[in-house]
Amino acid sequence: MALLESDKMNLSAAEKSWLPVFGSTGKLKMQWSCLLNRKSQASVESTFEGVAATRVRILTTWANTVWSRMNQVAQHQITEIDELAAFLPLLKQGLPDASEVFLCNDQAGLVASTHKVRIGTKHTQLDAFERSKKGRFLHGPYPDDITLALGASTSSFHDAVTLMFYLPIVSRSNVFQGCLCVRVPNDVIGDLIQREAGHIYHESGDNYLFMVSSVFDKSIQKGVALSRSRFEDDAFFLGENLKQGVTTAFGVVTVKQHTELELKFTDPATGELHPGVRETIKNGENLYVKYPGYSDYRHIPVIGKGVTFVMPGSDDTWGMMCEADLEEVYRTRSISYSNFCLYALVMLCVCVFQYVLASFFAPNTSLYFVLSLIGGLGALVCLDRLGARRTANQLVGMTKVIKELSEGEGNLTQRMELSRLPTNEVGEMGRWINSFVDQLDSIVGEVIVSAREVNFSTSENVQEEWDSIKPFFQPIVEVSSGRVTGYEALARYVNSNGEAVSAGHLFTDEGISTEDKRRLDRLVREKAVRRAHELPDQTRMTLNISPQWLTATTTDALPTLDMLHRHKVDPSRIVIELIELNGDLDSLCRAVKLYREAGVRIAIDDFGAGFSQIDRVIALEPDIIKLDMRLFQQGAQGGMAESAVESLVVFCAKSGAVIVCEGVETEEEFFFGLRCGARHMQGFLFSQATEDFADCHAFSQQVAELRARFFVAQKEKAQKARASYQHLMQAVESIQQHHKMLDIVDVKFVSQSLRAINGVIRFYAADSTGEQLTVNYARPMEGDVWIEDARFKGYNWSWRAYFYQLFAGESRVLSQEYLDIETSTPCKTLSVQLNDNTILLIDVEASS
Repeated sequence: MALLESDKMNLSAAEKSWLPVFGSTGKLKMQWSCLLNRKSQASVESTFEGVAATRVRILTTWANTVWSRMNQVAQHQITEIDELAAFLPLLKQGLPDASEVFLCNDQAGLVASTHKVRIGTKHTQLDAFERSKKGRFLHGPYPDDITLALGASTSSFHDAVTLMFYLPIVSRSNVFQGCLCVRVPNDVIGDLIQREAGHIYHESGDNYLFMVSSVFDKSIQKGVALSRSRFEDDAFFLGENLKQGVTTAFGVVTVKQHTELELKFTDPATGELHPGVRETIKNGENLYVKYPGYSDYRHIPVIGKGVTFVMPGSDDTWGMMCEADLEEVYRTRSISYSNFCLYALVMLCVCVFQYVLASFFAPNTSLYFVLSLIGGLGALVCLDRLGARRTANQLVGMTKVIKELSEGEGNLTQRMELSRLPTNEVGEMGRWINSFVDQLDSIVGEVIVSAREVNFSTSENVQEEWDSIKPFFQPIVEVSSGRVTGYEALARYVNSNGEAVSAGHLFTDEGISTEDKRRLDRLVREKAVRRAHELPDQTRMTLNISPQWLTATTTDALPTLDMLHRHKVDPSRIVIELIELNGDLDSLCRAVKLYREAGVRIAIDDFGAGFSQIDRVIALEPDIIKLDMRLFQQGAQGGMAESAVESLVVFCAKSGAVIVCEGVETEEEFFFGLRCGARHMQGFLFSQATEDFADCHAFSQQVAELRARFFVAQKEKAQKARASYQHLMQAVESIQQHHKMLDIVDVKFVSQSLRAINGVIRFYAADSTGEQLTVNYARPMEGDVWIEDARFKGYNWSWRAYFYQLFAGESRVLSQEYLDIETSTPCKTLSVQLNDNTILLIDVEASS
C-alpha cells in the first residue's frame, strides 16, 4: 500500500493506544471499521485536503472582497475625511455581511456612520485604530458590545464577537485623515467555513478556527478558538453541546457566551493542545485519517486536516481544523461487503434447509424436489429484496433529485435527506451530491456577488467622473437694499473647454441610476455645506433637494441635517429649496416639519410650473416661494402670462411667503419683478453662479440705478395714467350731468363723450337690480361707429364687486384689474350711477 500523509503525524505511544477496548468508539469497533474501510483512506485524505483548501479560499476571497470595496471608496481624492460620508450607504449595500460602516477622523471620533445614532461618539478600540495608521488592518476576533447591540447581519447566529476592517484615509497632501471602518459580526466567518448544507460528515463534521500566532493581542494564546463551533449549542447537534457542557471522564468542557476566545482546543485528559492542533501549529499543516484518530477537545476520536494561513490585512496567523469523528467517517460498509454477508447468510440458510429436507424427505423424491424448489425461490426473493432491489431503490431516489435539478427549475436549495441515506457507496454518493449542489449554490452566490461588485465598480467609475463636480454659488439680491442676502448652491463641472457648466442634466439622464443620482446629489450638497462657514455675515445658503430623495429617506435620519451637525453649521443659515413637489405629501410634510424644528427655512422652486402645486404649497407653508423662471420671463412680455404671474404673486403674498424671482436676465424682467412685488431677484442680470461667494455689496450700485430708472418710468406712467383718468372722469361727470333728468340711457351722448377717451374698450347700462338694459357697445378697431353686441343683454351683474359697492354711498367705483375675456387685455371696469335706476358700466384698459 502506498504511504499515506497520515503516516507522518507524530503521535506518542499513549496517543496511539488511548481508546478504551469496548464501546461505540472503542478499540474493537474502531479497528474493525477502519480495517473494512482501509482501501478508502487515501480518498478520505483527499476529501479533508479539499475541504480545508476550499474553506481557506472562501475566507481569504471574502476578506479580499471587503478590502476591494473599501478601496474603491477610499481611492477618491479628498480634503477632509467626511467627504466620503456620501459613499457609506452604497458601501454598506455592497457588503451585506457588515453590520456597520463608519468613518473615524484622526482623533478616532465617528464623523459618519450607517447607524446615525453613533455619529459623534468615539471609537473604543484605540490600539487597533493606532495600528491602522500604518496600513490596512483586520482586527479580531474580539468582543464588542456595540456589535451585539447593532444586531445580526447575514448570519442567523449573533453575539458580541467582532471582526473590524480598518482602511486608513489620507488627503491629497498625503496627511492621515482617519479610517474607513467596516464592522462584521464574527459569526459570518463561522457560516462561511461550516457551509452546513455541504457537510460530507453531517453528524460530526466541524470546521473551526484557532490562533496560531497572535501578534497584535499578545493575550490570546495558541489554540484559542476564533470561530463558532458547530457544537456550541443544539442548532445542528442533538447530543451534548458546549453551552450545556460536554461531559468527559476528565471533567466538563463548557463555554459561557460563545466559543470564540473562551474555548482552548486541548485534550481534556492532558490539558495540553490536542494532537491535531498541536501538530498543525508545529508543522504549519497536519493530516491524519487513520486508526485510532486523536482526541479532540471533547475527548472523542477524530480525524482531519489542519492548515495555517494569514487573513488579508491581519497581523496574526490563524489555523483551521477540518475534522469529523472517526466513527462516522468509517461507518461506511461497502455494498460488496454487505452483499457478501447477505449471500453468505442465504447460502448458509439454504444448506441448512437442504440438510433438513434430506433428513426427513429424501425417500419421497417428488416432495423433496418441490420443497427444494420453494426453498430456492425463497432464497432468491431474499437476495432480491435485501440486496439488489434495495440498492436500486436507493439509486432511484438520487436520480430523482438529479433529474429535478437538471430538467426542473434548478432549485439549488433542494438536498437529499441525510438521515435516510444508507452507510454504503450509495449514501456516500448522496452526501457528495449534496456537497456538489451546495457548491453550485455557492458559485451562483459568488456570481451574484460579482455582479454586485461590477455594479459597485461601475458606480465608482461614474463617481470618478463626478469628482470634478462641485458647488458654485449664485447670489440672491434684495431689491430694497441691493445687498446679497443669500447664495443658491448649484452643481457645476468643468467641460473639455475648461468651462464651468451646469451638471443639471445628470439628474435627468435615464442612463444614470437613481442610486447614483442620489449619491451625486448628496455629494454636491455635502461639499456645499462644508463651505457654509465661508458665508458672509447675515446671508443664507440655499440647497436644492428633490422631494424624491426626502420621501425615499426615513424621516428620522435626514442626511442634510446630519451634514449640518457634522460640520457644525447653524441650521438657521440654511434654506432647503424643494425643486419640485411630487412624491408622497405626508412624507414630504413630515420631512419639512423636521427641517423646521431644526431651524432650517423652506423654499419652493418653480412655483407656477403646475397649478397642482397649490394644495402642496398650502400644506407645506413655505417661507420662500420662487416663481417659475419660464412663466416669469413670459409674464415680463405681457399678455395672459403677466396676469397669471400677478395672480400667483397675490397668492404668495397672502400666504405670507417671501417672493423671489429667479432667471432675471434683462432690465425689463427686473422691472416686471418689481411690479409683481418681488423682494428678491436672482439671475444673470447680476451674476452667474461662481465658485466663490460674491461680495455682499457687489450689486448695490447696479440695483440702485435700476430702481431709479424704474421709479422714473413708473412715475411717468402714473402721470400719464392720472391725466387719462382725469380725462375719463371729466367725460363721466358730463355724462352724469346729462342724465340727471333722464329716465333712459342716452346711448348717442355717451358714445360721443367716450369716443375721445383713450383705452375705452366698451360700455353698457344696467338697472339698479344689475340686469343689463342695453347691448354692449364696443370701440371698433377702425372708424367711429361703435359695434353693438347683444349677447349679454339681460344678464345680471349684481354679484360683481364694482356693482354692489356702488350702492354703499359711492357714485363711481373702479374695479380691480382683471383680464378681459373678449380682448385678452388687462382691464378695469368703472361703474357710474346715472340716476336711481340706471348704472353705466365702462370697461377700460388697465394700462390707460
